Amino acid sequence: EKNSTGGQNGSKKHAMFCVLAEFDLLEGSVVRYQHPKRMPPSFASDSFLAEAMLPEGSHSRLRDKTVFMLPQHQHSTDGNDFKQKGDSIADKADTKDEQVRGGTASVSSSSSERTPPFLHCISCLLAKKDDKVKRGSVTKAVAVCSPHTFIHALEPVINLALEELLQQSSPEMDRDIIKELYERINAMVIPSRYTGLSGVQKALIRASRLRPAHMRPMPDLKLQIRWRSEDVVTTVPPVVGEDEIGKARLLVLLQRFDKDFMTIFNAMLLERRVLFIGH
Repeated sequence: EKNSTGGQNGSKKHAMFCVLAEFDLLEGSVVRYQHPKRMPPSFASDSFLAEAMLPEGSHSRLRDKTVFMLPQHQHSTDGNDFKQKGDSIADKADTKDEQVRGGTASVSSSSSERTPPFLHCISCLLAKKDDKVKRGSVTKAVAVCSPHTFIHALEPVINLALEELLQQSSPEMDRDIIKELYERINAMVIPSRYTGLSGVQKALIRASRLRPAHMRPMPDLKLQIRWRSEDVVTTVPPVVGEDEIGKARLLVLLQRFDKDFMTIFNAMLLERRVLFIGH
């Protein structure tokens, strides 16, 4: 069984950016550090990242997470637009040897695979009580932006990094932790157990996962990330569709709102804000 490793070893990266943000009493939500470099403003501004990672009211919570996406067409990590139409950040990575497809957990030897139009980002937030600060607590958030859609699998290791970030207050140590997180995620190995699957086979695997009562689901892929002296093990489905971001499922939304789902869908097409309230 072949394996695919991260960008550190010559194939596509699992993490394109790692971002550290925190809530400041005077400035509000601010981005403190980005690795490997700062995103160009034309790609994502600091204010957008800070708001996405620490939305209004999040500083009052002890732990939370948000998911957001960044369009990656026609932008590069150095701020220059790509010359070829359809190129993306992930396409700028080395495409030699084996390639990890952004929309699936399988490996393709072809460098012509279509890259998904978005980077998928998961941000985890953690607050710690501290009597030395005016607000009585310190709130920080770490986001990882990846070409993969199974970003929920990165949540455990992000939380471990967050706990270390809240145990000290040195900017130098903050940068070291974010850099280490970036490198550890990109050193992650994704087993290529289900390579060469046809479109029909992938559809059957997804259907078996969504309807386990009628089909025999295939086992999930185990991912292992080394953090300090601990192996963080998590799982992802063998086939992940481009419309499946993290653990979110449109099917659940459709089942909950039934006919009203089209009203919500049309509002999103018109770029209207949709507010969901739970009781």
